[in-house]
Amino acid sequence: FVFMETSTLAFINQYDVRPNRLFYEYLIYPKEVFTTLIKGDPIGLLILLVEAICLPILFRKVLKKYYSDFFNTGWLTRALAFIVLVPFTILAARGTLSPRPFNISSVSFSTTRLANELALNSTYSMLYSLYREKKEKDPTKFYGKVDINTALDLVRARIAPFNKTFDNKNLPLERLEEPITPVKKPYNVVIFMQESLGAEYVGHLGGLPLTPHLDAISKEGLTFTNMFSTGTRTVRGLEAIVASFLPTPGPSVVKLEKAKTDFFTIAKALKQKGYTTEFIYGGDSNFDEMKSFLIGNGVDHFYDQPTFKNPSFTTEWGVSDEDLVYKANEVFKSHGDKNFFALLLSTSSHHPWEYPDGRITPYEQPKNTFNNAVKYADFAIGELFRLAKKEEYYKNTIFVVIADHSTRVFGDEFVPVRKFHIPAVIVGPNVPKMVYEKPASQVDIAPTVLALSGMEVTQSGLGRNVLRLPESDPGRAVMQYYNNFAYLLGNDVIILKPNEEPSYFTLKDFNLINTKAKFSFLEEARANAILPWYLYDHKKY
Repeated sequence: FVFMETSTLAFINQYDVRPNRLFYEYLIYPKEVFTTLIKGDPIGLLILLVEAICLPILFRKVLKKYYSDFFNTGWLTRALAFIVLVPFTILAARGTLSPRPFNISSVSFSTTRLANELALNSTYSMLYSLYREKKEKDPTKFYGKVDINTALDLVRARIAPFNKTFDNKNLPLERLEEPITPVKKPYNVVIFMQESLGAEYVGHLGGLPLTPHLDAISKEGLTFTNMFSTGTRTVRGLEAIVASFLPTPGPSVVKLEKAKTDFFTIAKALKQKGYTTEFIYGGDSNFDEMKSFLIGNGVDHFYDQPTFKNPSFTTEWGVSDEDLVYKANEVFKSHGDKNFFALLLSTSSHHPWEYPDGRITPYEQPKNTFNNAVKYADFAIGELFRLAKKEEYYKNTIFVVIADHSTRVFGDEFVPVRKFHIPAVIVGPNVPKMVYEKPASQVDIAPTVLALSGMEVTQSGLGRNVLRLPESDPGRAVMQYYNNFAYLLGNDVIILKPNEEPSYFTLKDFNLINTKAKFSFLEEARANAILPWYLYDHKKY
């Protein structure tokens, strides 16, 4: 441990972070590493070598002196000590008394990366880096290789069919998003992500009559009737909606090291235009490392459970959705005339589906069911708009209501497309009142909203501004189910499976129908499966 902390000084001086994967990756070049150390920091190297020899000897003497008597005690004493010490050992491993264990996001408090790094210790930092690296998966090993330049050309042609200029070699998807309607004062942006809200529970999408407020709001702006989530977890929705990033095998980039800073997000794009940026969440923002991802990529202010004073109702996931929207309204009012971006994330439709009495007429009995929790979440959506419409900021704000994913996915299909169908609604000034019926993806939200913001914005998203697509465009969506990758173009679907031949389907009523035809866009499907990993791994996003 002391060895790691001492070597950290030189490592930070070189890389501006605590020891990470580079600390052990470069050990395959011992000659170059030790030559550099000897010439660059001979005193530091000498100290490390002395420590490596002396500390084990010293610790052995200390341990032998103070603990030798203990091991001569009887088995009963040792058994009792064991029973007492185990809970403390488990607590030490968890690192916290909160319901979720410590993770690297738990120490994220600053927009300065090094400040967050210093709150860790180097042993943890390096081992956690190794843990994450083992979970990273290169899609070329699953789906076959595509020339990167070819992949870039195919993806660019699909995301920006109008002659966009891509002239940044370091960020090959960076382009200028022009406003649909230029305005003198740009619009605020609020994205309200709904937990587990699949289309099957949404009235205006043909689902159960659980969402009267969202159904009413859908008539006020741009409504997507064929919006698809990219995955089945909240972090997948987060990376898609906020970062306009397509899924990769293994964990979401929200949890991966190279995406913790210098990664494109809509928050970062708007922050560069002078916006205040914030994340408002009724639970623990460290869950799934959301905070460390957002704080390193454009979000400056966090309002999570500890910031809610005297909430009206609390569950194991955090405060209720109505507490969330009441807090959000107060935060929005506090900005005055200053532009802001806010990401809200609901919790009430998460198991165990608890919510306060007297807010809704239950859809069914008993009270604590998913359907009733969805109806309560919809009540909170209605409350947000009821409160906002009384305030000045409402006239200058674009609101997005969209699900992070649907409920738990079941079925034998390679990719059960029906369970990826979700609601999405955009309302606000100069947002057209229309229904977009073609397939769309969560990644399309950021580019479309940036175009609606009323100003020119530089963006690098893998999504598309759906309001600028040609009439001939068939619509596109991407879905990942475990390691199966579905690419939907119009009604045609290609599914890429690890180390197998692609499968071809036609989508009818959200069901996959086998087809003998082999669609011509296979290389485009592979490009969309492989390029996101390349952009992440080479820090080109």
